[in-house]
Amino acid sequence: MSENQTGRPNVVMIVGDNHGRGAVGCYGQTGGDFETPNIDRLAADGLRFSNYFCSNAYCSGSRATLLSGLMPSQHGVHSWLQDTGQGSWPDDWFAVGEFRTLPSTLHDRGYRTAHVGKWHLGTPWRAAPGFDSWVSFALGDTLDFYDNEVVIDDQRTSLKGRHIVDFFSEQAVERLHSLSEQPEPFFLSVWYDGPYALPPTNLGADPRNPFYEQFAGREFNSVPRCAVDPDLIRLLQLEEFPDEDYRSFLWDVVRMQNDLPSLANFAAQCALVDQGVGQIVDAIDALGLAEDTLVIYTTDQGNLFGQHGAWGHASSFVPTKVYDDLMCIPLICRQPGTIQPGGVCDRLVGQYDIAPTITDWVGFDHVRYADSPGVSFAPALAGAPQEDDRDAVFFEQEETRAVHTGKFAYWKRCQGLGQYWRRIGYEWSGDPVLYDMEHDPTQSRNVAADPAYADVCADLDRRIDAFFADHVDARYDLWQGGTAKGSLDFPIAYREAYGSDWQLEIEARPIFQDDQA
Repeated sequence: MSENQTGRPNVVMIVGDNHGRGAVGCYGQTGGDFETPNIDRLAADGLRFSNYFCSNAYCSGSRATLLSGLMPSQHGVHSWLQDTGQGSWPDDWFAVGEFRTLPSTLHDRGYRTAHVGKWHLGTPWRAAPGFDSWVSFALGDTLDFYDNEVVIDDQRTSLKGRHIVDFFSEQAVERLHSLSEQPEPFFLSVWYDGPYALPPTNLGADPRNPFYEQFAGREFNSVPRCAVDPDLIRLLQLEEFPDEDYRSFLWDVVRMQNDLPSLANFAAQCALVDQGVGQIVDAIDALGLAEDTLVIYTTDQGNLFGQHGAWGHASSFVPTKVYDDLMCIPLICRQPGTIQPGGVCDRLVGQYDIAPTITDWVGFDHVRYADSPGVSFAPALAGAPQEDDRDAVFFEQEETRAVHTGKFAYWKRCQGLGQYWRRIGYEWSGDPVLYDMEHDPTQSRNVAADPAYADVCADLDRRIDAFFADHVDARYDLWQGGTAKGSLDFPIAYREAYGSDWQLEIEARPIFQDDQA
């Protein structure tokens, strides 16, 4: 191990896939059903955030925000990038490469950088801009935990019979050892593609996972027993459906509802991710890097695993439903000697705050992510008061924009998209949704139509409009005829709303050049 000669901290960012707070022990919602001792230990040694919200309920959109500090309506990635489109992607396409990104910002200022894990932001075959070292998964969607093609720097190889999460954990530890031998500080991103929580990988039992037997037979009483959401059933019963493959996927989602083997499967995948977190943190400590390394555990977004009558993403519903179970996600930060152990921060934090915060934390506080709504919460990490007076956080999922104040959660719908759904016989509602979080923390009663909340709705509606007026790029404003990069759930609805010339964008733009470095 060589000594870091700059005095700047290393950064290790670990990102789970669809790992909601209800499956992380230290968030106090699991009733012991889900066991995450290593993530819990990280929280005990560091700072846990209780009100951290992702920007988008899909992995590509949220990870794009994580790197760029921008909203989907700014960076253009509104949905997951469908693997079926890879053949039409430009070579070396990085979906947000035209913007300042966290890895490039650190790399251009002397950091060694490495990525291990899922990418899902463009072509995965070689290192994306800003990374010196690269281990990736050839797909974005996890169709099989055990038989995958992976990319190690520029080499493709088949990984047969081994769990992809276990492989990524091993590779992360190897990269840590290599990075620690250099005199420069380093940034390592470890993006797991587990626990995932979606079919086909989480449908039914997974006896090959070494943790499965530990959870098989449990009742999982912490997971609400709900009937399948009637909106989902009505959607599946449409005679005309825009995507039969997606309808088949949603039927698998229905099969998972209240299914104990699927819950045991999901818990086992959470445990395997947790084991990997422990291996990475243990390696940092064994290398003597603990006090010099900011370790972050978070996830791209949450996922329903029975709550509100569904498994899966917000788009299991039409229009989407951005429940807190999906959008309010884990965030834990540890750096012994600098971040006090065992703390809980209740500040409202958005995913767009991460890149500015890390850049600030390592000492590049003059760097600005242009047009980002993000604000550094580095003072909170250091135990100091924040100077800003934030009282709301914003997020979006295609036709739904939302604001959360802690006291209220308000969702607003784009009105123009209803015509397609009504034409094919689906009773699409563009009405707003309001939850009083103080009296209804599980979000079970929409009070938007209650006259007692009329002023609250009007105020939050105005706040959404004002926020997106400041944080939208007209090219990617889906509410005003703009497009999206790569994929949307149902592009036919946008084409019907905006005309036959409307189309999705797949374009390689010039890579961002940093004139502040």
